[in-house]
Amino acid sequence: MRTTGLWQLAFKPGSRLVGVLAWLGGCIYALQSILYANRLTSMLDEGAYLYKGYLFASGIYKPFQDFGPWTNKAPFAFLIPGLFQNIYGTGLRSGRWVAVLIGLLTLLGLWLTVRWLGGAWWAAAMVWALALNPFAIKIYSLAISQGLVACLLVWTLAFSLGEQRRTWQLVLSTLLAVVLVFTRQNMVLVLPLLVLYIFWQHGWKKGWLSLSVGLAAFLLVHLLFWPNILQIWLPWLPARFTPFLDFLRLKDMGLPFRMEAVKPMARLLAFLQAFRYNYMVMVGLLLTLVLWPARIAWKSAFHRRTAIFLTLLLVGLLVMHAWAALWKDYCNYCFSPYVGFFGVITPLLLAVTAGSWQKRPAFLRQSSILLLVLVVFTGIGYSSFEETGYGLRTAFMNILKIQLPRTKDFFKTFRFQAGTVTLEGFIENKFGLVIDPFNGIEFYRRILPTVAGFLTGLLFLFLLVLIFRAFRKHHPLQFTFGAVVMITFVLLGSLLAPLRVLGGGTFQYDCSQDSLTAYERTGQRLAQLIPPGSQVYWDVTSSATSLLLYMSGIRLHPQQINGVYAYHVGGDTQELLRIGQWNDQAASLWLQQADVIVVDVTALATGWQKVVSSGWQKVNVPNPVAGCNGDPDLMIYRKVP
Repeated sequence: MRTTGLWQLAFKPGSRLVGVLAWLGGCIYALQSILYANRLTSMLDEGAYLYKGYLFASGIYKPFQDFGPWTNKAPFAFLIPGLFQNIYGTGLRSGRWVAVLIGLLTLLGLWLTVRWLGGAWWAAAMVWALALNPFAIKIYSLAISQGLVACLLVWTLAFSLGEQRRTWQLVLSTLLAVVLVFTRQNMVLVLPLLVLYIFWQHGWKKGWLSLSVGLAAFLLVHLLFWPNILQIWLPWLPARFTPFLDFLRLKDMGLPFRMEAVKPMARLLAFLQAFRYNYMVMVGLLLTLVLWPARIAWKSAFHRRTAIFLTLLLVGLLVMHAWAALWKDYCNYCFSPYVGFFGVITPLLLAVTAGSWQKRPAFLRQSSILLLVLVVFTGIGYSSFEETGYGLRTAFMNILKIQLPRTKDFFKTFRFQAGTVTLEGFIENKFGLVIDPFNGIEFYRRILPTVAGFLTGLLFLFLLVLIFRAFRKHHPLQFTFGAVVMITFVLLGSLLAPLRVLGGGTFQYDCSQDSLTAYERTGQRLAQLIPPGSQVYWDVTSSATSLLLYMSGIRLHPQQINGVYAYHVGGDTQELLRIGQWNDQAASLWLQQADVIVVDVTALATGWQKVVSSGWQKVNVPNPVAGCNGDPDLMIYRKVP
């Protein structure tokens, strides 16, 4: 009895244990984030955000300025990082450290909000769910917009979710939502749904106030950058319905250099990878949907309204980003990182719905749960073939070499023959199936992880059946088997997120050494090689974009910051340059005017090699840039006087 009392005391919602566990999870997150911030290699987006932000915040250019940098995202995506660059100094290190602090602020907001919605234990559990996912921590430790957007989103929700919210909190929430939208326009759905939720949950008076404040702030930002800011909405506004915006539309853009014809299987792979890397986010949403409570089962009207709002928001953002990443051909494998923008919604959704879940779903719903679990297991298996395919193929071929005793009509004679035969030979003799290890390598590499995932799902269900039956004999259970399967599925996957088959899978920006120091060393070397005032032809589409932060005083064509992603073949040169993009004609002119040419391997098709055949001297620079495998090699040419 005394032991039972101690356990009850330890696990009370207000006990010190839950606070210690949450604090420990936060520390583990922080340590990983600091490690990744120092070791991850950079990417073009990271360098572009920081360098454009520095140019904008310093007043050298303005967002959406004609013939300035390509403002391909909402203005605050650049201005906020640029502000911190001006405060703490330009460089990748200051950008990364700010990203770490923003990630911790996101974690704090998540903990507080989940604590209000579901209690202290749910809050601690969600801190650990994030701390156990290396993929999410890596994304939030880079100086890209995912971490900033997630932070703004979680604090927007922190000030609006609740039964009794003060007016100033709802106004602040609305203003944060506006800042969020003008940080990444792909989050535009947040603002209207938030205002509708405030009307629904907090009443008409506060709803009209939030609508007025939100609309005024939304229009004010547009006025600050009018009219070119309307460019960010053009991809979503059909030309036939918005002819008044034709002055912003390019009539002749030529051919984009980056054109990808993506196969359906590649789209499927990108979709399934999102379940691996963002397991708790994706499968947690499925859990909520399959155990969605009946109307009378909700703990309160507040819980039901909040759950509906969060579900609509999460599903809406998921569909929008799936359409952009999976349906289009621009960037299929961006879908998994895109989930990082809004993945913080799932922990809130789980916390607000958990107390009302359908404990005894009907047979049809339970059957769909079992099928769903097997499908997800199989899909995760398939999507991991790049990491596990060759290893499983080797193991499979070794199994085929196992020696078996020779038999003939064994079940009639019950006798073995002399000698042995391999399992491969037995299959070939018995079934006529020839397994050639030198053919179909790609097939084995893909099919074996898929089969392994399916078999793992069957094993999971089988073991859970045994445990469920054994436990039910001694303890009455409120949940049916299907509900237990789904809850266990989410819990187990979240705990195992560090595994390579899930969030611990390979990440293209991993580096085993201090990459920040390497960038600083290479940047300082380039600053010595390229004196201030030099006219630089910069044709780089890689992690080396971050090196621009270390070369102050150079003259750079701002349209080149995004490399080949802003490059076109043909088109109206002046119009392309006006909106911050460039083409082959501009490249030819700039090459003639340049004092220094800096290119990487992605620039091979943009014409620079025609110029450097004579009159240019190649300069040796440290390569690769950050000292990691897969880093780009820079090629620098200086004009001979």
